[in-house]
Amino acid sequence: MEKVIDNCKMSCLINPTKDIIQRETFIQFGRLQFVGVRKKYGDFEILYYEASERNLLFRITDNQLSISNSLHKFWKGDNYSDFSFSELNECIDHIEYLTGINAKGYKIQRLEFGLNISTSQIASEIVKCLKTYKKKYPFKDMQDKTQTYGKKCELSEYIIKFYDKSKQVKKVDRIVIPENILRYEVVYEKKRVIPYIKTLEDLRNPEKLIGLVEKSKSYFQNIVMDGITDFSKTDSRGRDLFFAGLEKEFWNIERILSKDKGKEKKVRYKKVCNDVIQSNYKNEIIQAISEKFNELLGS
Repeated sequence: MEKVIDNCKMSCLINPTKDIIQRETFIQFGRLQFVGVRKKYGDFEILYYEASERNLLFRITDNQLSISNSLHKFWKGDNYSDFSFSELNECIDHIEYLTGINAKGYKIQRLEFGLNISTSQIASEIVKCLKTYKKKYPFKDMQDKTQTYGKKCELSEYIIKFYDKSKQVKKVDRIVIPENILRYEVVYEKKRVIPYIKTLEDLRNPEKLIGLVEKSKSYFQNIVMDGITDFSKTDSRGRDLFFAGLEKEFWNIERILSKDKGKEKKVRYKKVCNDVIQSNYKNEIIQAISEKFNELLGS
């Protein structure tokens, strides 16, 4: 279950047709039928045109055509199944067919890049390990009305998200998928910060997609994660020491009371940590990102 490109927004300049200029209620553009939408803002009435094709929303405002929503859902009907490189190309071909505009003409304004990764641990446990990005930007819970299903870190120019894909799919699509599917995505909200991808045509370029993957891996390397804990191999004294050692003040007091015993306790604490803290799965996820993308690119 993998995908690379999902939600996006793009726009291009067009030559307004006679019907657009005359503000007709219904217009034809390319192979799409548009309907006029009137919105009142104060004393002004704004008219634009909208059309939808499966999941995609097409909008014409004066001399500009914009397209938004999920390319994956548009082409596949869902966003949890496979969406291969060849299918992405077919999707772009069809957008060109519907609008009569070459992919090079569409400027990408917003882009969601991500992968669904199969992990050795259930996704919700890995999500719990996420702490900060670059040791200063905290991850915050992603919630709906009934549950917490992921975490995200919002920066000024992009958003990093991790979530349990099985929870989201079960909630939205009423479908059960394995619990070890971790969704990792980077959402670029501003066109000037989207790496490598400037036009819709760029999504056909494997080298530029590889650059996008490498960028996402570099973001992931800067994420601070806790290890998953397993207390089955330690006794009650070890558990007490583990939680006490999490507090800085505990070690300050130990040094004041006895410097030598404090050092001994530090050695015991490190052993307890080795017994209790399991992998934080960073290396596994980095490898999975590369493997999934290579699999996607070759299909």
